[in-house]
Amino acid sequence: MLQELKRYPQIEMLEIGAGGWPGSAHLPVDALRKDAGRRREYLAKLKEHGLRISALSCHGNPVHPSEEIARRDDETLRSTIELAAAMGVETVVAFSGCPGDSSKDRTPN
Repeated sequence: MLQELKRYPQIEMLEIGAGGWPGSAHLPVDALRKDAGRRREYLAKLKEHGLRISALSCHGNPVHPSEEIARRDDETLRSTIELAAAMGVETVVAFSGCPGDSSKDRTPN
């Protein structure tokens, strides 16, 4: 990712996917949450390329009518918020989600 960005010197900040629909291909969330040294290395690598993180992006549906999906997306959101705080990133971009019409729904409304 960083090599590709060299073609765009005007880019200074990145919104990086941390889970949910954007995925987390560019951000090893669990490893970074658990290891302050890895967080420092990750941020140093960005700084080396003149980049900073504007936000972590975590789009899911924590109010999905499927308890399994809701729990997974809630955990992803909480992990993203925790990592953002540990990295000094002030913004987490997320979806509020969409519930079903009734307790019997299996899909969001």
